[in-house]
Amino acid sequence: MSLGVQQVLGDANIQEEGLPGDFSTQDMMCDGEGEDAKDRWNRELPIMQFPDEIILPIFFYFSEAAEPAHSCENTPFRDWAGNLRWTQLMLVCRRWCNIACTTPTLWRTIDMRDKISKWSELALIRSLPATIDISFPSGPITEDHLSILEPHWHRLRSLCLRHWTSCALSIFRSDLPSMEYLQISGFSRDSLGPEKGEIPDLVIKSTNFPNLVVLSITRVVAPTDPSVYSRLRKLALDRCPCNLSLAMFIQLLADGPRLELLDLRHFLHHLSHDGADVKPREPPKLLPSLDVLNLEDHPPSSSSLFLSRVALPPQASVRINSIIGQGQDETTISLTTLMPPDRTDSLPLLSTLTHAMVNVGFEGYSITDRPLERSLAKVHLELVAPIMAPWGGRMEHGLNDLISVFAPAAATLTHLQIGGRCDTRRTETWVAVFRTFPAPTYLEAGTDEVVFAGGSRGLGGRMS
Repeated sequence: MSLGVQQVLGDANIQEEGLPGDFSTQDMMCDGEGEDAKDRWNRELPIMQFPDEIILPIFFYFSEAAEPAHSCENTPFRDWAGNLRWTQLMLVCRRWCNIACTTPTLWRTIDMRDKISKWSELALIRSLPATIDISFPSGPITEDHLSILEPHWHRLRSLCLRHWTSCALSIFRSDLPSMEYLQISGFSRDSLGPEKGEIPDLVIKSTNFPNLVVLSITRVVAPTDPSVYSRLRKLALDRCPCNLSLAMFIQLLADGPRLELLDLRHFLHHLSHDGADVKPREPPKLLPSLDVLNLEDHPPSSSSLFLSRVALPPQASVRINSIIGQGQDETTISLTTLMPPDRTDSLPLLSTLTHAMVNVGFEGYSITDRPLERSLAKVHLELVAPIMAPWGGRMEHGLNDLISVFAPAAATLTHLQIGGRCDTRRTETWVAVFRTFPAPTYLEAGTDEVVFAGGSRGLGGRMS
């Protein structure tokens, strides 16, 4: 926020602490001498001398309506509740109220409730001709909603649905030329919804979504139109069937020069492989602009195959959560098996890491580079077993993966934390850890004497 706006906000706080001449806001709005009070207010406060061009940013500072719904950097999702704090500024005086009422973009963010409110109807009118951001935070779309929204489909910039019913399909049968952001995060089977097991196909194509840049859908058929993928900045697919092969899907991603975030959950095994796992290896496809890759709830084989077919830029953070299925031999599956064979080329970020933590539990284990700031982690790898895994907290399993996966960071790793039971009895394992990472300045690994014995040997007696 600029110094000018800060000064304006500082002056505006006067109206909360007490008005000139001991007037209150309520006096100013309701007293019979309201007009005179407003005139005195305007004359006595320096803030009232600012032009509209300076006052208007104050409203936008208090309002999320000034930012596109897809402005969040590390997530494809926006907050459900619209921020209406800016409406309180309309009480400052008649002039401020008029500024708000004649600024359509302040009114564009509209949360629709089960019962259509007067506020929603007013916002639809006052937002004209600006584009609008519509969300349904607590219930599904109904016929009543459709009736008041239909004249405004051409203005729809973003649509967020928490619950799904079949009547919502009519929205997607229309052209949505202004749509930039589509989020469907839930699925409901009610009297209006699809039959059990039926997955809706919105037929998302560039012809009816020509400007879509953020797509986040759950249990909806994934698009196959290459032109849709070429424009996307953020893509999140959760349990979405897709009539594409793995190779075709990766090619569509690689052809999208703007893709910054890719979030795939329970999705990769819906793709046909076309023998991709046995064909001669092709060079991985570069995702040039990717900043965030999130793979969750996939079998280890699906995660591994995908990672072996893509190359990430140096800035891309990676979060992988793989689930070991019933009947699989957990002892043969490790985080190492998730990694591509040429991980230095595919995941160049690994060679720059300075922190690492291994956490081995009874139902899974993980390696991350930001143990105390998980949300800021650049690398987080995790295996989860549906029942108590046979490794039973054995640290050796995790340490071997640490050596294998984080080996590119051997020269840069300075902070090492070992979480879980440090009960591996093989000193040689700890020797290998400290020989691979010879320059730790911070070590947290319990007090097991085997740890210190391995450290002393691995670090040449520098550990005491």
